[in-house]
Amino acid sequence: MGSLCEDVEGLLRLNEASFMAIQGEKILEEAKAFSSENLKNVIAKLEKVEAKQVQRSLEVPLYWRMERIEARNFIDSYAMDDSNSSVLLELAKLDYNLIQSVYQQELKQFAEWWRELDFKEKLSFSRDRLMEIYFWATGLSFEPQYAKCRICSTKYACLATVVDDIYDIYGSLEELECFTKAVIR
Repeated sequence: MGSLCEDVEGLLRLNEASFMAIQGEKILEEAKAFSSENLKNVIAKLEKVEAKQVQRSLEVPLYWRMERIEARNFIDSYAMDDSNSSVLLELAKLDYNLIQSVYQQELKQFAEWWRELDFKEKLSFSRDRLMEIYFWATGLSFEPQYAKCRICSTKYACLATVVDDIYDIYGSLEELECFTKAVIR
């Protein structure tokens, strides 16, 4: 049993798999408890890179994390091991930076769109949540080919936030009732 408790890769995989459980799946709940406890017990004995990976897994399972942020974490971890392929590392960095430049261009376009709407002046009470909404949309569809999805999701959520602010802060009871009826129709 001792070797199973020290198989870090196996424990990590078991821990990640245990988060796929649905309520009442006793075996996966036991697997989570077993793997978490044993990973916590071995973390102090691990190399820095592996310990960091285990710590991240214990905090948040892999499939809950944003893939592009996780890619950045992987690049950093991969770079710490001199025996890894420098060509592969360089390719990963280039890919990451290329995607980042796509995101930056999209953000520039969003910032211009948001400025043109001029909600800051016209609706000063409204929240400016462009950055956090774009970050959410990027987590939803991070691949470069899904730019239209990010753009539509971000614009929709920004406008929905403004409508929500108008509803919550600005509207009179009569206006809100009229608006609610219009939305229901």
